[in-house]
Amino acid sequence: MVASGTNLYASYTGSGIYMHNGTAWSQITPGNPEKMLTSNNILYADFGANGLYQYNGTIWSQLTTGNPADMVVGN
Repeated sequence: MVASGTNLYASYTGSGIYMHNGTAWSQITPGNPEKMLTSNNILYADFGANGLYQYNGTIWSQLTTGNPADMVVGN
């Protein structure tokens, strides 16, 4: 579980990532990440062999097809 701005993100094994906007939960992807981090209101998710993605609150963008061993973000 990670927080970004007013949003809370949670990964539920086998069910994907859900976002809570302060009012309700909604699924933002059915995929399950190995790790999630946030920085500057962007969610970063490592989906293993499927690569590293970022979510800006609206769309997912693939950053790399590689599987990172670890992730670190900074503001």
